[in-house]
Amino acid sequence: MEWIDGYIGEWDIENQQWKRYRKEVEVALKKFNNFVNFNDVLNEMKIHLKLLEIHKLDIVHQDFHPGNILSYNFEDPDAIRISDFGLSKLIRTNSNNPRKKNIFGVLPYIAPEVLSGDEEYTKAADIYLYGIIAYEIIAGFPPYPDIPHDKDLVMKICNGL
Repeated sequence: MEWIDGYIGEWDIENQQWKRYRKEVEVALKKFNNFVNFNDVLNEMKIHLKLLEIHKLDIVHQDFHPGNILSYNFEDPDAIRISDFGLSKLIRTNSNNPRKKNIFGVLPYIAPEVLSGDEEYTKAADIYLYGIIAYEIIAGFPPYPDIPHDKDLVMKICNGL
């Protein structure tokens, strides 16, 4: 989507209006449903401001897949951004949280150890997702394109597929 006005820089006292910069810049918008938890939104925004150094801060993404990679020019590495930090969390937090055993994300991109329930989500699981995306780029098609994404696929992945 194009942000026609650009972002607000400062107040122009003389003209009594905001000075705006980078007009007509491409932006991505996130749509929330009516049942959004405002604390979750604030957490996601806080993580977004860390500029993708999340592993240095002991934060895991937990939902990294091609749909969460944004760019206005994929040939320029500086133009690529990772988005959707809604499932991100600090490692080793909320260990008594009943949600920790729930599995979130897009099935073909979830690490086997997470799918099997053997391990809680770790940085290594994020790196696994990165590897699956790299495979997809090299192969030219998504993982498991001809296999239904169901519990049978979960079992096959856990058994080494």
